[in-house]
Amino acid sequence: MKKLKILIIFLAFHCAYGQTYKAVYSIEVKQKEKSNNGNNEDYYAKQAKILGKKMIAEVNATTFSLLFNSEKALFQPIERMGVEEIKQKLAKVVLIRLQSHNKVYSDVSCNEVYIYHEAGGNHHLRGYPLEHINWKLTNEQKKFQGYTLIKATAEMQNNNDENINVEAWFCPDISTKFGPALFNGLPGLIMQVKAIGGKYDYSFELKSLKKERKNTEITIPLDKYDVLTEEESNAVYRKMMSNLKPN
Repeated sequence: MKKLKILIIFLAFHCAYGQTYKAVYSIEVKQKEKSNNGNNEDYYAKQAKILGKKMIAEVNATTFSLLFNSEKALFQPIERMGVEEIKQKLAKVVLIRLQSHNKVYSDVSCNEVYIYHEAGGNHHLRGYPLEHINWKLTNEQKKFQGYTLIKATAEMQNNNDENINVEAWFCPDISTKFGPALFNGLPGLIMQVKAIGGKYDYSFELKSLKKERKNTEITIPLDKYDVLTEEESNAVYRKMMSNLKPN
């Protein structure tokens, strides 16, 4: 217990002074089963269900890294070496919907989050406010991997305009506003978060947390890519899709 307290103090001190840490998260995605009202499913419906299960299985085999210091963070999927390309593409279909398929940059100094997007050769960053979630802090606490966590909740809409309920558990002893994907803005590292609603229910959970041996610089490529709003980014995707339609 004494060693744990020393570690927490060490983490809090060094996060405040620019030390870089790496958190690794797992993901669990659940797809809601659709009722067929007692009707027999046709061949295509059955194949779609089989494909959906394969997609979820590939997503749940994915892990993510969160590299962070006192000012910036980079969240991204960890490449699975030796995995067939088709399996990675199956996972990406779902991860795009969860906005977890590409690099997510966060910057406290300008209170911004940037998601890297590529659509039909157009590379850009989609910008959001860092503290875009209206969190409600609770008095509920629990222990997780030796850390004391505090529960926070929120109601929000995802990028598909679906209403979701979010439950997050953060560690106030690790002084940072970051967490997995777009879940940011709490007064401590988010170690667990669950989003219920929409097409998929999903959750992230911290698997490991360690200090990087070298103080890795986190660079946001603002000089390389344009920053678009969500509406502007969606317009790029719509244009790409219209160009793909046959005349």
